[in-house]
Amino acid sequence: MGICDSRPEWTDPVQNEVRRLWASRTRAFEPDTDPHAMRLLRSYWRVVLPASPFQRTGPQWSSIGFQGKDPVTDVRAGGLLSVMCLEHFSSFYTFGTRQMLIDLRRLERQEGSAEKFYPLSTSAIVICVMLCDLIGISKGMRGVISEEQLEQLLTKSPRLAISVLLTKDGPHVGFQELFSFALAHFHVEFLRRDITYMESPELAREVVQELEVRAKGHKTINSLRLAYCDMDPAIERLLTRAGGEACGWRLARGIHHANRVRKGCSLQGIIFDLHRDAQRPSEAKPAQTDVRWIGTEYAAEEDVVVSRL
Repeated sequence: MGICDSRPEWTDPVQNEVRRLWASRTRAFEPDTDPHAMRLLRSYWRVVLPASPFQRTGPQWSSIGFQGKDPVTDVRAGGLLSVMCLEHFSSFYTFGTRQMLIDLRRLERQEGSAEKFYPLSTSAIVICVMLCDLIGISKGMRGVISEEQLEQLLTKSPRLAISVLLTKDGPHVGFQELFSFALAHFHVEFLRRDITYMESPELAREVVQELEVRAKGHKTINSLRLAYCDMDPAIERLLTRAGGEACGWRLARGIHHANRVRKGCSLQGIIFDLHRDAQRPSEAKPAQTDVRWIGTEYAAEEDVVVSRL
């Protein structure tokens, strides 16, 4: 499945991608003043709460994986990059995102203890930070490296297999995909091992280190994803894409998914709406916002996955 035998090198595209990741990791997550950060926040909300009006702060954030009412307080050290990763996973692996939240709610109710539960978004941010440490653009508690240290890093041969995979399947998605594999693996192992939240950082380190081991011998991100899917059916379920990754297709699916949740529309009605919208004059069509939903029908009040769109 695509064996890579050559010695890793920093190609120009990979160097540029590492610089982009470093800049995003350095950039603070400030949705109140940064339109891009706000779009990411809204996109994640619409994936997991499509029928609820967006709220910048409020108790619903704690129901979808954050520890408090304001998601900004959870992000902090992860910077903008951590939210980019979380939004990518929820957009491309929407079924997996919703299934994780369902699993965690059920686990919390069954165990009756917060110690058997982990906040999805917060743990995702921890995994993002650990991946940055692994690549070398940050150093644990010391945080992000300086720009001078970054340039020094890029003058040396990359030590890690994951570094050279960053641009293999196109720019700006490699790191987020690696993050997605680690997050899905983390969730499956957390449930399987019956560990506590206090033990979760050690598990996060383990899955990130295993990601590097598994990356060796793969030429593309997709071949690595398939390897993870072959490794465990539970991981495969979380990493199954619904198709239609283009933004316009995700937008259309998201709009009609929200309509189905709110109004209980039939599938035939959805098809009719799609056809009707396609015939509308461009000036009469709704503005295309940053909605990027894929995947499954989610009934929040029932905590069940109903069907795949």
